[in-house]
Amino acid sequence: MLGYDKITAALMTLGPVVTGIMGSTFSKLVNGTYNGVLNANGAVVEYTDLIWAKLAVILITNILLVLYIVFYSRKHKNEKLEENIFVPEKSKEVVKKWPLITILVVTLVVIVIATLNWADAFQITVFTDWLEKIKELTIGGYDIWAKLLGTMVAFGNWTYNELMVFLFVIILIIKLIYRVKFEELFDAIFDGMKNYLYAAGIMLLAYAVLIATSNHPVILTILKPLLVVGEEFNSLFLGLKLALSTFISALFSTDFTFHNYTVLPLSYVTSYINDTTMYAVCALITQMMNGLAILVAPTSIVLLFSLSSLKITYLEWLKKIWLLFLAFLVVAVATLIIVLLII
Repeated sequence: MLGYDKITAALMTLGPVVTGIMGSTFSKLVNGTYNGVLNANGAVVEYTDLIWAKLAVILITNILLVLYIVFYSRKHKNEKLEENIFVPEKSKEVVKKWPLITILVVTLVVIVIATLNWADAFQITVFTDWLEKIKELTIGGYDIWAKLLGTMVAFGNWTYNELMVFLFVIILIIKLIYRVKFEELFDAIFDGMKNYLYAAGIMLLAYAVLIATSNHPVILTILKPLLVVGEEFNSLFLGLKLALSTFISALFSTDFTFHNYTVLPLSYVTSYINDTTMYAVCALITQMMNGLAILVAPTSIVLLFSLSSLKITYLEWLKKIWLLFLAFLVVAVATLIIVLLII
């Protein structure tokens, strides 16, 4: 409706996921996973290790992303919109916007608080303590709150499961405030679902391939010659070959739900690195290259959903974002070199 094309829309949704993983700082899913792999080998890697490098990566990549989107959108703005883009009709009814804006702001704040890794990264257990105390409350001797809350987890441990339930509650709240009929609500939901049936089919196929490759981890066999070559060389060579092997590995496991179980290059390299001060560097390399892979990997779940929902061909995407990919790659390699020169 604002006149932007499909590539701009995809960059707006996919780009922050890429930069967020490349410069991830306190993510339980990203940093927590890598720290767990490394610490299992006798090291003590903290969330705050190389935090300055991570912050630099996320800042620089986001600046590059914004600049790329701005210049690209200026060049392509007001071009004819493709017919396959779903654009809702503008309502002629005048409604108050402040309730919706308030709900969306509160929703965003809750999501941020609920997904931040409070306990592990910041040693803040207040949310866990509160939830436990609430579940211990009884009414007439019955632990009714524990039964009502069931398996609900505290803020800091929310996953997609809790978020989906929360968003469904938000939808119901919006329905009540704006007095939307249930019939209209379900019609809107099903209309939205129909627009993403194709994307959902692509996602199912992608996950089928992902599960197959995760249960048959042959990637290490393929990467082992690369990982063992030049073991006597300096740390820069080690970092570069780890970066390359991680990027190749990420092409087969770009969804972190499955990548958690197959951080193959990282776990293998640590088996012959005696200098534990290098472990934090290995984790940084791994997250940067995994984030970078999401931008271009034909197996990237986030990329496949974005391209299929917007009807963008893979080759068209590569032609439009190759310069951004190279810019992110330069940031990753430059960060690696600077870190190795400093430590």
